[in-house]
Amino acid sequence: MSRVYFTCRRCDQHAHALDDRLGLEGFVSPHAQRLLCSLGADWSFERCARHLRELAGLVVGDNTVRKVCDRHGGLIRAWQRKDPEAALPFREALGPRWRRAQGRLGVTQTAELTVLADGAKWIWNEVEKNLPGATGVLDIYHAGEHLHEAAVALHGADPAAEAWYQRRRRTLLESGASGLLAELAAGPGDVSDLIGYLAPHGDHSPYRARLAEGRSIGSGMVEGACKTAIGRRLKQPGARWKVRRLERMAAVCCLDYGDQLEAYWKKVAG
Repeated sequence: MSRVYFTCRRCDQHAHALDDRLGLEGFVSPHAQRLLCSLGADWSFERCARHLRELAGLVVGDNTVRKVCDRHGGLIRAWQRKDPEAALPFREALGPRWRRAQGRLGVTQTAELTVLADGAKWIWNEVEKNLPGATGVLDIYHAGEHLHEAAVALHGADPAAEAWYQRRRRTLLESGASGLLAELAAGPGDVSDLIGYLAPHGDHSPYRARLAEGRSIGSGMVEGACKTAIGRRLKQPGARWKVRRLERMAAVCCLDYGDQLEAYWKKVAG
């Protein structure tokens, strides 16, 4: 398809006359941008361009696919962080999904269930609302991340940070959040952020007992979806990423994998 190109002799401005009305940006329409992002979340940029040509008759270069995915990756990250309504549909649907899964599995007593989660308050609120009586366990890996951040804040890159982290992690595993909180209160240094994170989870850290029973204390199996949604795409042979571009591409992959796809393209992309 050809497009008429105009140049103003007075101001030397250039434009394709209908671009604004058609929503075109950089030769790629909004619908085509969505298609490029969806396919780019699964395939390399070069392979995506080849499949678009073969399956949809859309001729674009791999660099165009890269630019479109990178741009929308940045927009997705900003939207998810700044718009309170971005995650609302997910939060509203999560608890009822648990209840449906409970019924499908034939579990009649929520006390038979264990919920592994990070420290987000809204998740634990959903647990209390939808799975009352379930055993809650604060994911040890998320707790460890917060513990390590506190170690670095106190000791910087010094080896003392690793030593501090290892001692406190052992306390956490053996005595739970309550034991660690008591140790932190008696120790030097400002660890108020870590204390605030752990304080609500005194009953959610029976790590020693669960390990003795051979039960999980981390949500690694659930978060294995990261390998499917992100790792499979970003770790393809020959792939090399700058951190900034990798984070944006990961956002595109997650959007395509999750249930926010329609909301994003409707509200942000137009």
